[in-house]
Amino acid sequence: HGSTSAPIRPPKTWDKHSHEDLRFFGHEGETWASLTLSVCKSKRMPRCITAYGKLLPDGSIPKLFIPKFGHNDFSGMEKNWVFFSYGGKVHAIYRCDPVHTVLELDGEKVTKQYKTVIEAASHWTYGEIRGGTPPVPYSWEVKNKNGNVVEVRWGWLRFFHSRIWDKPLRKPRTK
Repeated sequence: HGSTSAPIRPPKTWDKHSHEDLRFFGHEGETWASLTLSVCKSKRMPRCITAYGKLLPDGSIPKLFIPKFGHNDFSGMEKNWVFFSYGGKVHAIYRCDPVHTVLELDGEKVTKQYKTVIEAASHWTYGEIRGGTPPVPYSWEVKNKNGNVVEVRWGWLRFFHSRIWDKPLRKPRTK
């Protein structure tokens, strides 16, 4: 198909903010993007929000949606949300640890919230699990001793990131 390049341009109303951590995801056959917008008015920690919108072929994002959740109003530091599409709706993984929190979105509105404790995350000792790649559906076959498929299972596959230090930052959680 060839390739093109164009600068990514959020709406001009956000020109005075820093644009960081641009991440792409597919939704309804189109390319969308999420990004962090930050502002630093003093020497203290910057304040930032996470936004998302449809990416047009010219690199513009004409409308940014800013989900109304958590401190996503410049009162804190909101970043590392992971956006994905499922069932025709945009979703965002808001938090991975200690409780995996997924938001179902309609523009800026959170329409549903799903919370799950993921046991594997409780054994990760190298800092808070955050950010990463959008999840993709993944399936695998379960075979019996004869090699016959007895079941097809599916789940989600994604990668996350955290800070890796020389030694663990915390002890594994116990039940």
